[in-house]
Amino acid sequence: MANTKEGVVKVGDVDYLWSVFRQPCWTRGRTHDTPTLLGLAILVEPPEPSHRELFLEFEAHESRHRDMRMHQRFHVPDSRLVQAIESAMEAGWNPDSRGKRFVFEAGSLQPR
Repeated sequence: MANTKEGVVKVGDVDYLWSVFRQPCWTRGRTHDTPTLLGLAILVEPPEPSHRELFLEFEAHESRHRDMRMHQRFHVPDSRLVQAIESAMEAGWNPDSRGKRFVFEAGSLQPR
């Protein structure tokens, strides 16, 4: 289980670097004053540095205590990262291409 803020995960025969881009946090949108909970976000980098990165956004799960979310640490199993990366590839992310980051809504942190 990945319990650090960065690491390497193998998908097929390729090693991808990943890092926590954002822990879950509360934010206020520009158009409304209602706080919004943003989920965990992971940045996945392909082996070639000039190729297209993947931005995985996981669902936010609100608890009863809004301020408690800021103190929690999230652990993402390597198997869940592999599953999310493979799903992003099926949705059109090509790690060998160039261009801006591919943003993929990865769903829940729990394995499907």
